[in-house]
Amino acid sequence: MSQMKKRIVFLTEHHWDVEFGGAEYQIKVLIDEITNLYDTFYLARNIPDKADNIKLLKIPYIKVLNRLGKSYFLDSVKVYGILRGINPDIIYQRVSCAYTGIAAFYANKYNKNMIWHVSSDKDVKPWEFNLKKQIIFDYIDRKIAEYGIRNCSKIIGQTKRQSKLLKEHYARKCDAIIPNFHPYASCEIKKENPIKISWVSNFKDIKRPELFVKVAKHFERFDNVRFYMVGRKQGKKHWPPIEDEIANIRNLVHLGERTLEEVNELFCQAHIFVNTSDFEGFPNTFIQAWMRRVPVVSLNVDPDNILKNYGIGFHSGSFEQLIKDTERLIEDKDLRETMGEKAQQYAIRNHSLANVEKIMELIVK
Repeated sequence: MSQMKKRIVFLTEHHWDVEFGGAEYQIKVLIDEITNLYDTFYLARNIPDKADNIKLLKIPYIKVLNRLGKSYFLDSVKVYGILRGINPDIIYQRVSCAYTGIAAFYANKYNKNMIWHVSSDKDVKPWEFNLKKQIIFDYIDRKIAEYGIRNCSKIIGQTKRQSKLLKEHYARKCDAIIPNFHPYASCEIKKENPIKISWVSNFKDIKRPELFVKVAKHFERFDNVRFYMVGRKQGKKHWPPIEDEIANIRNLVHLGERTLEEVNELFCQAHIFVNTSDFEGFPNTFIQAWMRRVPVVSLNVDPDNILKNYGIGFHSGSFEQLIKDTERLIEDKDLRETMGEKAQQYAIRNHSLANVEKIMELIVK
């Protein structure tokens, strides 16, 4: 008689087919690699109608309550009940929210293995007081998440910095530092004129899309440079206010939302990738760019000083320096190509699918 497969539940806010972000993509890649080894369940608020090889379970919720802030803690009874019905051996949870605490509570009560995977530096920092109307909901949600951080079975971090923050604020350290992972580039890498500079993200406040528009405007006088923005129109602050501005800059094109394959194709042709985010965990777009020999110019984000230490881009630190670093790569083809080659080598060594095996080691322990 064949042995029954162990049951694993992936618990997060969204399925990647409904809302595609870095955390959702990493879960997708992980599931693709391990789905044949486990009886796999995906538990989230937003799920598609169907999916191959995994069982989709929707968490019912009241949409209107989202306006009051993070309302995931209101799903506590529902999520706990669904977990009891599944009776999983392993729970993998990514993105810090009340689901982190619910999963840890269930795992501790029934002696299950619950792995929490950090998705952002913000995940491992205490809640900060603010005067937003959502303050009560956000506060409750964060406190339940913090219970999960303190009581989950194992924690995976993306960077050494995250492990340091975790120890500083929650008296724990990561059980493993496992960088994000991506398949190798499958499209043809072809860098031809004009020089193509890309920005890839959704139009959120923390992503600062308006700064990339300013960069494109600054280089409008350069005949051999084109700028491309990829991302969903999102939020009242940045869209439509900059729509007219983008339309009036001759060297800038907003391509809208694109599939992962289309984004990778853009990187295969791009020469420079610019990141203007206020903060992130470990951007998947960095790895996508590096895999395709694209150096990164980043305003604020440089996980564990990788850009600086490995010479695969620039951590600018200010908008003025961002302009200078971008211009340097535009003007210096040899530097651009050298950085691109180093970036690809670094990504292959540190961000391949071999990292899935490291996660598997934590799952089976």
